[in-house]
Amino acid sequence: QGIDIGDNTATKLLLNFDGTNGATTTTDASPSAHTVSLLNGAALDATPGDNAFGTASLLLDGTNDDARIPASDDFHLLGQDFTLECFVRPTAAGTQTILSRSNTVNDNYRLDLLQQSQANNRYEGYRNGN
Repeated sequence: QGIDIGDNTATKLLLNFDGTNGATTTTDASPSAHTVSLLNGAALDATPGDNAFGTASLLLDGTNDDARIPASDDFHLLGQDFTLECFVRPTAAGTQTILSRSNTVNDNYRLDLLQQSQANNRYEGYRNGN
């Protein structure tokens, strides 16, 4: 089962990745219920045991995959405290962007995974280029 946040309206996006194997859309479990479109080879993977929450996990092959969410005031975080949290299982070394949003030069953020080897992982977060 996915995470249930109850009446926590502070959560703006919660992706349990509920859906069927190969699906290219999913709906977030926050009160906003954003529709997420999976593009360029991104899809849900319902292989038993591969998911942390929900009925599936997000499968990315590392080549231009994309999960898109329409613009929303929920994601304007300029001047606000916020938390990004995720579970990832990389299968290759290198720098991989886990999440990014760019509205303007002064209103953007990104979370990257930098992996030199299976035992050496580092996350870096950027906000407004820093």
